[in-house]
Amino acid sequence: MVKKNYKYMLRYTVQPGHHVEEHLDELVEFCRQAKIDDVMFFINGEQLNQGHLTLEETKPWLDVIARGKRLLDDISVTTSINPWPTLLHDDKGRTFRNGVKFRWMVDAYGHSSRSVACPMCPDWRKYITEMYAYYASVKPYILWVEDDFRHFNHGAELVWGGCFCDAHMEEFSRRAGKKLTRQEFIEGILKKGEPHPYRRIWLETARDEMIENARLIGEAVHKVSPETKIGLMSSGPAVHCAEGRSWEGVLKGLAGDTPMVNRPHLDAYVEVTAQEYLWRFNVISRVTRTFTPLETEIYPELENCADLRYTKSHKLMGLQLDTSLVLDAKGITLNIFDMMGNGVIMKEGLQNVLADRKDFLESIRGLGLSVDKQKGVKVPVDPEASFRLHTKHGRNMEELYPREYFWGGLLSSYGIPTVYTTEKNTGTAS
Repeated sequence: MVKKNYKYMLRYTVQPGHHVEEHLDELVEFCRQAKIDDVMFFINGEQLNQGHLTLEETKPWLDVIARGKRLLDDISVTTSINPWPTLLHDDKGRTFRNGVKFRWMVDAYGHSSRSVACPMCPDWRKYITEMYAYYASVKPYILWVEDDFRHFNHGAELVWGGCFCDAHMEEFSRRAGKKLTRQEFIEGILKKGEPHPYRRIWLETARDEMIENARLIGEAVHKVSPETKIGLMSSGPAVHCAEGRSWEGVLKGLAGDTPMVNRPHLDAYVEVTAQEYLWRFNVISRVTRTFTPLETEIYPELENCADLRYTKSHKLMGLQLDTSLVLDAKGITLNIFDMMGNGVIMKEGLQNVLADRKDFLESIRGLGLSVDKQKGVKVPVDPEASFRLHTKHGRNMEELYPREYFWGGLLSSYGIPTVYTTEKNTGTAS
């Protein structure tokens, strides 16, 4: 009998007050047929997102999840929770809610959000730890931190992102030992040639505060539910590099004494060909895996819920399942149904694809393969490249994105096996 060592983790929305019993019954049946191992219940997700909810507004969501957990326990399926907002992905017309008002994120050019929190805001830190402690009261298997836990990419209102609010500018000035204007600081960060000292101040400040935020969330959760794992959802490694991310620092801060858990994404978020998917897999998913500690539990994301027929095709779905094994994944998160709470769609036949593939995935995973055993042309990459790279124009924050991942994509597209390495090397990063 094949040991169960590859988990299917279904992301699923049940909206309180909207056909709850029906959608929970559908969920149980889908889990049976698709061999699902874990259900990640959304709270306040995507199109239903109302911004930063209060504890009282969150209670109906947790009540529904608790009901679902009892049903899933009966079929030996674990229950996880996927709250949507941490800092919040973007405004989309939202403003602060009654009783929830933070210092808002400000971008490099002085534009302020109306609902995305500053990651250094003490009121937000108090709020997010209270919320995660409340989520933990259901005793989930994994409690996820969404990929809005970042400085960049918080919607059209913010150009690139931040945070460069007045409080952050005071902290940057303190570290610089002089009073800084926002324009002066940004010009220093982006200065052409040898990196200006302001670059390091920006990256280290962002790094330090996100490690601290992770630690605060982790401690709050484990005080309530010591066994619950906390999973980090991450975005592209180049943009995380430009905010100084310490992968180990954030993951360990969340994990505490539990295993570190990360969800890199498989980049079929839009209608892409298999060739495009494989390129992105090599320059995003594999690089993210390289930057996370080897012992991290990896559950990449298969997402086709918002896409058309090609990305939803059974063949492309199978390709994503198979390539996840290259990351030494212990399973996969499945975002395959809409986030509006409309339930499962059996007629798509996705349950059959998942069930038919499970034994194969289990068998390959059971061989004991590991990313540290992979061989090929070594492609040097550096999670701290943004500290050292030289900007070309000095005009926008995207110039802090490293570009060395390109070589892994190029060589792999020629059929040349590659492995990424973080071994230190001399020379200027680019």
